[in-house]
Amino acid sequence: KGFLKINNAVFTNFPETTFFTPGKALPVTVCHGNMSQADDAGMDLRTLAVRLAEPDTPSHLDLIMTTGEASPWWSATTLTQFITAHLTGADALKDFFSTKPYSYDAYVDALHREPKSYA
Repeated sequence: KGFLKINNAVFTNFPETTFFTPGKALPVTVCHGNMSQADDAGMDLRTLAVRLAEPDTPSHLDLIMTTGEASPWWSATTLTQFITAHLTGADALKDFFSTKPYSYDAYVDALHREPKSYA
């Protein structure tokens, strides 16, 4: 947990927003983890989630990142479908990937074994 201070120089070419205002400090929470393996040394997709929250409001911005050049999912719907298939078993996961070959290629690219860090 910490704070992200919006640098005035970064926003010189961006339109003003109520969420990102130059000089504003937003509370930030970062969480990293493995997609499915309990053991950090296991072959798995690594994840990083960053939440920027606006004080005194229920609004927030969640940035979810994964290892690899592209994410195996591109929406909350495809992420939910992937998790459901993954928890259901190999046949369900195979069905998921057969309808979304892009997801399969991105997932294989994102797998890492025995990472030295989450960087």
